[in-house]
Amino acid sequence: MANYSAIYGLLTALENYLKRCLEDASDDSRLENASIVVLSSSDLKNDPGGNSVGIYLHRISIDPHGRGRYLPPSTVTGTPKPELPVNLHLMIIGWASSAEKEVDMLAWAMQKIGGGLELDSASLVERDSSWGENNVVQIIPEDMTTEDLLRLWETLPRSYMLSTPYIVKTARLEAQDWSEIHPRVGSVILPAGEDS
Repeated sequence: MANYSAIYGLLTALENYLKRCLEDASDDSRLENASIVVLSSSDLKNDPGGNSVGIYLHRISIDPHGRGRYLPPSTVTGTPKPELPVNLHLMIIGWASSAEKEVDMLAWAMQKIGGGLELDSASLVERDSSWGENNVVQIIPEDMTTEDLLRLWETLPRSYMLSTPYIVKTARLEAQDWSEIHPRVGSVILPAGEDS
């Protein structure tokens, strides 16, 4: 199963998918000189300069529906390993110098992601080779109120920009198996009630 490097791998997989879509749309003059970029918090401080779609990871959360699950054992006699299911909360940002380009960039990205883009292991093994063949994540629009969206932007190092929230569900990471480091306590049975 995936390790910690899969988180950034998911962001680059989405970036690569949108870059391929951009190459396919090379005859569309409205997308000329456009780019796709994964943004860090420090990138948000800078002036956009150019037309791009920004992918910004603002939060990682534990998937409440996946707690307590175990990954299947890798061998027939192996024991299941604990799973750490995480969701990635993204902002897709229209990053441009004019209103028209800003709207075009964001709307184009939303159209390409759609209502549920799936990324499979072929997209994900580039950064983390431990992704299994049957591991798939889905990128879907996240339900966020306008108030929550504006509150999020208030905490970021720049003023509000045209954006829409998405969630990546669910990256199944391999959690630390503490039983390998600290063996489980077994039962000890002592005879009772014997007279000496």
